[in-house]
Amino acid sequence: MLQKISRYLLVAAAIIILSNVIPTIYRTLFKVPGQYPSIYYSLLKDEFFTSTYDYELSIQTIKNSKGEVIPEDEFHKACPIENSFFLIKKGEFPDSISGMKIDVEKFRPESDYASIRSSFMSMPSYRLFPLMDSKTALRFPHDVCRIGKERVEFILAETNKVDEEKSEIFTRIFNNESFNYPAKLMAGIPTVMKPYDNGWFITDSKDLFYHMKMENGKPYLKKIETPEGFKVKYVSPSTIESRSIHAYVISEENKLYILSSLDYGLIELPVYDYNPEKHYSLMFRKTPYFTKVDFSSFNQRKVYVLDRNYKLLNKFEKENKPYSELSVGKAFATLFPFNLRFSENHHSYIKFVFNGYNNFSWIVASVIFVLLNVFFIIRKKRRFKNNILDLVLIAATGIFGFIAVNLFPNKEY
Repeated sequence: MLQKISRYLLVAAAIIILSNVIPTIYRTLFKVPGQYPSIYYSLLKDEFFTSTYDYELSIQTIKNSKGEVIPEDEFHKACPIENSFFLIKKGEFPDSISGMKIDVEKFRPESDYASIRSSFMSMPSYRLFPLMDSKTALRFPHDVCRIGKERVEFILAETNKVDEEKSEIFTRIFNNESFNYPAKLMAGIPTVMKPYDNGWFITDSKDLFYHMKMENGKPYLKKIETPEGFKVKYVSPSTIESRSIHAYVISEENKLYILSSLDYGLIELPVYDYNPEKHYSLMFRKTPYFTKVDFSSFNQRKVYVLDRNYKLLNKFEKENKPYSELSVGKAFATLFPFNLRFSENHHSYIKFVFNGYNNFSWIVASVIFVLLNVFFIIRKKRRFKNNILDLVLIAATGIFGFIAVNLFPNKEY
């Protein structure tokens, strides 16, 4: 009896391992290549252009909104904002677009880029962060800050002791602003590789939104007014040289906002179908004349173009067949009744993810493996009553159970 229990424990372990290994090998061998080109918007023509690059042939293919292949020079002239380098070099950059005067000097200070992966929203936080001085030269401080259950603390890195005087000064300011300890979210840029420091954006235990920084050694804390019931899910601070915006904000309802630096106003963007559970990538590209919001899932790509007042100018959408509708996806669902992953598609953090039994196509393969195992039993002249559980396992787990029970064969006792 003990031998049988030991065997089935080995079989169960093999099924779990195989349900991860074999599907991974299958996806690697039959990998579906990326299907999304680069998307460009022409403010001049109010249309989108796509660009794909063949790395094997070193050929770039550019198409207009009608699907027509166009030469590179025509593309540069149609999208002068995104191809300013080439046009300025040739002396062909326009003075105005649609009656709007174009100032090349504004390009760098008024341009910004932010890339947000959905994995960032589940990234663990150490609750310790460097608070640089926003009014002095960029350099790392000698301490780190944490906002605990009762107060703000600064811990000296050299001695690992709390700087009581500095901690008391900051705690007093937080208390004056009715901050509810501890902090739930902390968003900043903890590096000196940036044009300036703008502190940290934090939320308290009651989801109130604040901007925290240090100026000439003194604390600065600003409560940001938000709509009733508003909760922050994620903040991506901006370091745009013009300092016209503070950050890009995602709410718990997956609405997108820009936090203005003029009055700390939250500007809601007319983008209502972003979902980090579905879209693994979100990008903001701000120019002096329009802002592009671009997000992707594994079978969908959407691009919204907004004017300088963040009103919708145009929208691009492309949707491909999901993996389950492709031939390799259908074969996957038939061959594997389920699969076990140790991380989700959009991030690499360890997490057991079980997928399967979504349709009935796997039953066909399972029946074949059951019949195949029956053939082995007859051929080896084994007793059926000793192999009934093996057949049940194969019927339920398909190829994984078939390999496992034959990897650890049943012995006749």
